[in-house]
Amino acid sequence: MDQQDVAIQLVLRSLYMLGGALAFGLFATWFVGWLCRRASVPSGLTVLAQLATPVALFFAASFYLDVSGQVAQARVETTEERISHRMGGHIPGSWSRTFWATVAFDTAEGLRKAPLWINESTYDALLPGAPIAVRYLAWLPLIARPADQPTRTLVPWRWLAAGLLLLAAGLTIRPLLRRLPPVPRAVAILVGGGALVIWLVFPTPWVTPLDPPILTAEAEVLRVREETRSFVSGRTTGSVEAPQPWNIVELRFLPAGRKKPVTAVDSVDAGSVAGLQAGARLPVSYNASHPRDARLAGTRTWRRKEWGELGELAVLLVVVCGGFVMLGKVGSAWWRRMLRR
Repeated sequence: MDQQDVAIQLVLRSLYMLGGALAFGLFATWFVGWLCRRASVPSGLTVLAQLATPVALFFAASFYLDVSGQVAQARVETTEERISHRMGGHIPGSWSRTFWATVAFDTAEGLRKAPLWINESTYDALLPGAPIAVRYLAWLPLIARPADQPTRTLVPWRWLAAGLLLLAAGLTIRPLLRRLPPVPRAVAILVGGGALVIWLVFPTPWVTPLDPPILTAEAEVLRVREETRSFVSGRTTGSVEAPQPWNIVELRFLPAGRKKPVTAVDSVDAGSVAGLQAGARLPVSYNASHPRDARLAGTRTWRRKEWGELGELAVLLVVVCGGFVMLGKVGSAWWRRMLRR
């Protein structure tokens, strides 16, 4: 059997596994909901259990790889730093960064290749041809990960702690909210939910200065994307125009003392950097320990203006709600006078 047939078999095996995992995940989610309803569990807890089922299955599969996976010494063939833009997302300018490496290692069936999802420090330390220990499944060697990254490294501990704090705060505030009249209670819930959404969605109104020592380098512009949507709009079509259009810029450069380039992402006001286009080479400033936070010499007033627009919207909502309350009181007083006559 040649290498092409082996690759086709691995791809088909992976597709079968993915289809089976999706079917099993859907069945497990339905089964958990059915058990909760049979046990008369409140609907809110039932939905929470169903949402947690796919997450639990993912970590169960990861634990299975920890326990049953075999360790092999692999060779790095390529490394890649990917920047993914969420063009159709509800959050303007949203993007994510991932690091990947393609490795080759020997198995009982011959030479195999697999993609590895790695962290930033591992990516920076790896060069083509470097050795790395990987853990893989003997019956599906296409799935592998670095041997020194067990399941606990995949847990988003920061978000988990934030969720637990929010849950504890909600349980603490809940008895106080029950004592409030319906209208103040609804206002308090709306204000709390709005503050949480703003904290998750809106960028900070300022940019944190770079820590010294600050170095300079010449970077190549890989991609320029202009964003014209406002953060106060939650729609992807027909959105409110941003008070200040801004550019999301991908930059690649070689930091001092490093052997491989890094990709930085910066956001500047549209038109504030001369010659900003793909392929241009522009100066950037960066901190030696965190070169991916490199900055262009442009203005960033779009952050402050977005918050100004949010403040105007908040004032407008307060005025409108206050007007409705006053109108209701005036109408009630007028109706009582009419009844007395």
